[in-house]
Amino acid sequence: MSEFILGSMCLSTLIEKAKEGHSAFSKSPKDGKVYFNYAEWVNDIPNEFGQHSSILLSSSKEKKEDEGKVYVGNGKKFENKPVTQSDLPKDNWDSDIPVREPKKKEDYTDPKDGLPF
Repeated sequence: MSEFILGSMCLSTLIEKAKEGHSAFSKSPKDGKVYFNYAEWVNDIPNEFGQHSSILLSSSKEKKEDEGKVYVGNGKKFENKPVTQSDLPKDNWDSDIPVREPKKKEDYTDPKDGLPF
């Protein structure tokens, strides 16, 4: 079964580790873009913050022990909640929206030449 995970990653930590030369980062020889490898696992039961997944940088085999685990983000399973009566707009939801006044005939321009006369 597919699951949709919404989450965040700490860009500051990613930049810091990239500058330090963490083995999860590499630069493409084709376009020069920087990529990083990560590992994510999804738990069946959320933690105390309601998060189901954790994301960490994926070190190379050679440097895994030296670099240790670097957590860079987490995520929550998307839960489609049913709409309740309180989610629906009230009857007067549009009372603060101004009514657009119709244009007067003298405000129109002739579509043929764009001139107002």
